[in-house]
Amino acid sequence: MLSHFAQINLDCSSRGRIEIRVISGPSSGTIRTVHRADYEHFTGDYERCNTVKVAGESVYYTPAKGFTGSDSVEIDIFLTTGVEKTDSFTITVK
Repeated sequence: MLSHFAQINLDCSSRGRIEIRVISGPSSGTIRTVHRADYEHFTGDYERCNTVKVAGESVYYTPAKGFTGSDSVEIDIFLTTGVEKTDSFTITVK
């Protein structure tokens, strides 16, 4: 798993589904997203929600069979509030 993205309300309930799109990569593997609940690492007023599994989108990388080396992926994350952000990952497969 590369990451889990979620947005919540002050009562720790989900704000809704987050959309994830692959911008580039990976060159030697595949990316898939799964809607599921997981623990987050919120800060500030939302820190108390870290003890509760929160619905969101998990991003997984699977290397091509027999591949070893570095791969990378860049994704766009579209939050329920209308904010768009980009995340990049460099993956080392051994």
